[in-house]
Formats: sequence, C-alpha cells, structure tokens
Amino acid sequence: MSLLRFDARGAINADYGITTEQLRSLYPRLESLRQELVELDPERYAQGEFPDRQSPLDARFYWLPQEQLEQYRRHRDASELGRIFGLANTVIDDIDAVVVLGIGGVYGGARALMDACCDPHHNELRRAARGSRPRMYFGGNNLDNDASQALLGRLNAGGYGDTPA
Repeated sequence: MSLLRFDARGAINADYGITTEQLRSLYPRLESLRQELVELDPERYAQGEFPDRQSPLDARFYWLPQEQLEQYRRHRDASELGRIFGLANTVIDDIDAVVVLGIGGVYGGARALMDACCDPHHNELRRAARGSRPRMYFGGNNLDNDASQALLGRLNAGGYGDTPA
C-alpha cells in the first residue's frame, strides 16, 4: 500500500475555478510531462545524466517523497525523516514561528508544500488547531522592503503561543 494518497473530490468546481472540460483539455500535455519524468532513469539522473533539453529540470523531486517515506518505513529514527521528526519533537514547545528565507526554488518549494498541506489560514489558527505546528512565514522572494519590514514587525510583535495571531 502506498504511503501517499490523493483525494480530488471537491477539487473541480466551475463556480470557483476550473471546469472538468478545462481540466480534460490539459490531459495530453500533463501526460506528456509526466511521461518525461517517468522515463528518466533515477540512477542516471542522480549522476547528472539527463537530456540537455530537460536542463535544469530537477526531477529528483518527483521521486523524493516516496524515497523518503520508504526510508522512514525501513529505518525509522535513523532515516532523514526520522531525524527531522526527532528534532521537531524536541523543539515543538519552544518554537511557534518559522521564517523561510529564499528565492526561486528554495522559497517556492517550501511555500508550495505549505499551501498543499496546511489550512489556507494556518497562521491565524490557535496552536491546538494547528496541531502544535509553528506558524510559517516566507520572506525574500521579491526582496520587497515593505513586505520585509512587515514581516520583521510581525515577528517583533510576538503574540505567539496559544494566542490568536
């Protein structure tokens, strides 16, 4: 049984976004892109061997979730995820806000994961409603002075723990 599951029920709603027909029209292109990733040999890719036309494709991300989960299943605490969980469990009571600084893939990857895995208003929830997870803030993507100053102001204001944001 796969450790990754996806439930798309309710994801297609013409009143608020894409229609079923619009999504179906994307199938050929999406299948073509998926096939390009699937056809890459992971071992050759890991050695830096992939077609020039796919540069700078970072296709390792395609395999990474399943690889990490398999390592965790086999090695638990010794796996990379196990070590991350171990560290997270030691600081969970001490940290209530995390800032991800970066541009491009650094910022975008972390932001995409948060958007996919968390409530859209994650930072506004009380600690218990967030499952004791920290608030997540992102900075540096556009180096906007106003956004940077607002983030610093928010962090300096505190108000963390079990208080509203």
